[in-house]
Amino acid sequence: MKLTYRQQEILKIGQKQNLIQIEDNRIIYLSQNKSYNFSDPEELVRAITYIELIIEHKYPSNRLELEVYPPRREPKLPADIVVYKADNKNEPYIVIECKANSTKRDIEEAKNKSNLLRKEADKLESDVLKEVIRSIEK
Repeated sequence: MKLTYRQQEILKIGQKQNLIQIEDNRIIYLSQNKSYNFSDPEELVRAITYIELIIEHKYPSNRLELEVYPPRREPKLPADIVVYKADNKNEPYIVIECKANSTKRDIEEAKNKSNLLRKEADKLESDVLKEVIRSIEK
């Protein structure tokens, strides 16, 4: 997979900060103790997003979780990244669905996961659950 200069730099920062490790086509999210196939284009999007959330947006890594399965959903498909409001991870704040290429269907899938994960579906104030869809720069 060919990476842009910006993507390479973000991944280097993530490695220097001990957020991720990349070996043998696997990416390891060190604080999550999870690894995934880094040759999957969506994994690059998740890695970049994960690093940016921690480094640029200052979310603590202990409030992030990867592959979160929404309750009451069939088929069981996880949200890529969930940022929680507090360390106890009881209440989702941001639900992120990473896509290498986004379609209308992908956006609807992200909205559905978001709705299933949030506790107060009708609360649309400043702390509303945010939906983020990222696309790889080509």
